[in-house]
Amino acid sequence: KYSYDRAIAALKTDADDPNTKIYTDAQNTCEKQFPKGLYGGSRIPCIQEYIASRSIQAAAALPSVSLYQFDFVSPSLTPDLAGFSLIGLALCLILFAVRWISERWLRAQLSD
Repeated sequence: KYSYDRAIAALKTDADDPNTKIYTDAQNTCEKQFPKGLYGGSRIPCIQEYIASRSIQAAAALPSVSLYQFDFVSPSLTPDLAGFSLIGLALCLILFAVRWISERWLRAQLSD
């Protein structure tokens, strides 16, 4: 039921992992280049430049919803007890109707 949601979550996880690694690498590299500074004021441009130069902007296309939607059509007659019961009922109704009509017709013929 939730396979489409799992597919989207997997795509988001796959897309986030490389960017997270790049950000961590950027922090480590820029901390080595600019070790001083309380708030990292000189590191921020370095990190932004590092990420901009190596960022993977994978525009992951979402999977088509139609691949995850199914239309099931039940058969009109199934070869099981219920299906055979319907066939039996139909035959009994037909035989009853034939008998009833023939009985009425025969009585009408004999009364003349």
